[in-house]
Amino acid sequence: MLNIILTSDKTSWALRPLIYTIRCYWSIELNVLVGGYTPPPFALPPHYWQFKSLGDFADYPTNKWSDGLIKFLESINTDLVLLHFDDFWLIRPVDRHAIVLAQNYMNDNPNVIRFDLTSDRLYAGGVQDCGHCGYLDLVRAPSNSPYNFSYQTGIWRRESLLKCLRPGESAAESEIAGDLRVQTLGFDVVGTRQIPVKYCIAVQHGQLAFDGGYQGPRHALNPQDAAYIKAQGWIPDNLIGGYA
Repeated sequence: MLNIILTSDKTSWALRPLIYTIRCYWSIELNVLVGGYTPPPFALPPHYWQFKSLGDFADYPTNKWSDGLIKFLESINTDLVLLHFDDFWLIRPVDRHAIVLAQNYMNDNPNVIRFDLTSDRLYAGGVQDCGHCGYLDLVRAPSNSPYNFSYQTGIWRRESLLKCLRPGESAAESEIAGDLRVQTLGFDVVGTRQIPVKYCIAVQHGQLAFDGGYQGPRHALNPQDAAYIKAQGWIPDNLIGGYA
């Protein structure tokens, strides 16, 4: 499985806070492939992190976001990918063994397109228990549930994901249209009650949301982490006033 973090020229500043929280709550030796456009103007962690450019950022405006993801996925050769975004800053230790269990589950269940590692499917509404994988209690939302195709952190089957992607879509359009494609193709999406990965979506609607924002206070950035990130000067000036 390949760990992927998606970024862009406008958001690559968020990689440094993300790297900090990954070192705190995941692993300093996590192997990561960062997909973006212009390499960030700072060094990524040596040995374990690599950057892959998709070309010129100007060629991928908002309404062609999916084109960049398609190109990226077609350029790699792995069955499973763990997909994460640059502003998903961790707030507690990642359950690393749970990720191994989830990976094994997907290897054994080829019809599963996505294994949600967050609370996204757990609180989707109408979920039902659908067995277990080790100590993980598995849940499944109805096949017509909104955001079965969500880009919240999860493990994806790369070829199945590519079947659900189309050029010329924004990230939001891709999620919404992807729901119907997943349903039409008959792919399964599962989640877990244990929530192996928990994070704060640090930027919401163009504003910092260290208090959790629409995720709620249970997803707030730890105060000591927020203080450290601010002290490092990693936040762009245009977002300084958005501290929460």
